[in-house]
Amino acid sequence: MGPARQKGIAPALVAAVAIFGCAAAAAGAVVRGSGRAAASSPLVVPTDSGSIPCPTHRCAIKIPSDASTSVLSVQAMELPSAKAPSSARSKPADKGMLTWTRQSNEPLTCDGYTASDPTSFQFYLGNSTLGNVLYSVTYTVNSTARGPAQFCLGARFKFKTASGADARSVTLPNGLSGFVGLLPRCRTNQLGELVACLVSSKPAGSNTVLTAQVPAIGGDPWGRS
Repeated sequence: MGPARQKGIAPALVAAVAIFGCAAAAAGAVVRGSGRAAASSPLVVPTDSGSIPCPTHRCAIKIPSDASTSVLSVQAMELPSAKAPSSARSKPADKGMLTWTRQSNEPLTCDGYTASDPTSFQFYLGNSTLGNVLYSVTYTVNSTARGPAQFCLGARFKFKTASGADARSVTLPNGLSGFVGLLPRCRTNQLGELVACLVSSKPAGSNTVLTAQVPAIGGDPWGRS
């Protein structure tokens, strides 16, 4: 089961990857992103790493793969508090720095799957005390690999995998202990909750579009495709 909602959030780091049937790889560098206007569209980031202040670009970014075969889009969403009325809706986070990294080393693998994208992505909402933050992730993958697309997640928190088993205990690329596994499909009652799961997987021409939700908890999680 996914972790319960928490009041305060230490900067959480997540790297996400889509896979089509075996293991994967990644890409890297460092630059600071900027954004003055609270633009409504995601910021397409041209650098291997950086950050934007939220709510600039509605706290959303689009990260092209190094191989130019895929794009990862991330939006940090603040969920209604437990005391909010039932009509309350989630909204883009309005505090903190949404930070990203593309990386091509330190591979993270999910057992039995090969990555279709050579790039690994990380993202986290740093310098924030917001509670109830959920990353909405859209991964558009262009691949000729056989088999259904999957979403491989490495995180500091425990989660259930697509097989129903607990995520495997590993050492993450930054040397911290964590867990890795393929995301399971979201159940209806998990949508919009602080649970790591795959919302949908849909064909789009020669691409596959994965949509996932990942809670911003637990410190420094990673992921890879």
